[in-house]
Amino acid sequence: MISKIEQIIKAYPARPLGQQHEYAVLLPLIKLRDATHILYEVRGQSISQPGDTSFPGGRIEAGERPIDAARRETMEELHVNADQINIFGAIDYIVRDWAIIYCFVGEILHFNPEEFEANDEVDHLFTVPLDFILANEPIYYNINIEERMSKDFPFERIHRGKDYKFHRNASQVPFYNLGLEPEEQLWGVTANLTHRFAQILLEQQDLLKGKPSQ
Repeated sequence: MISKIEQIIKAYPARPLGQQHEYAVLLPLIKLRDATHILYEVRGQSISQPGDTSFPGGRIEAGERPIDAARRETMEELHVNADQINIFGAIDYIVRDWAIIYCFVGEILHFNPEEFEANDEVDHLFTVPLDFILANEPIYYNINIEERMSKDFPFERIHRGKDYKFHRNASQVPFYNLGLEPEEQLWGVTANLTHRFAQILLEQQDLLKGKPSQ
């Protein structure tokens, strides 16, 4: 029996408990007037979370690699060809109790956001200069989520019953003040990934600015 259990566990691909869905997004860079910009989407009114700012991306299909999902979704949402998307690699990803969100960084070549035509998924696009993101930190606001137990929760079966100290769900949500006119909003998951991308670049400032290493 032990040897059979060993065989089963060795072949088992571990994954997060409670994980239901996996998503992949692309943090897209474009060149505008000799400057590097981050490209953002504003979600269409006919899909979930309408009006939110997001990156191109979506759910990973069965048998699909995260990087391929990010590329496919970018092609579908921005109406670009595969050879216009140069994906550099992945950065830190987000793990929630309902999903994992993988994030890739890459450049979209020969793309003019002013020529983009809105569709069901994307209402419009806007860009933010990378230099602005590197120079400006988001503001993080606290969210405290109160847990509510069902009426039949069996408190009598746990030590201290109703006085048991359950973990409280608390999180911080980032918001960027972009100063754009009209004002575009950058907050939540998209702001979180944007901030982490900026931190990764700033950790390598010498390389980013072309300074020789010591």
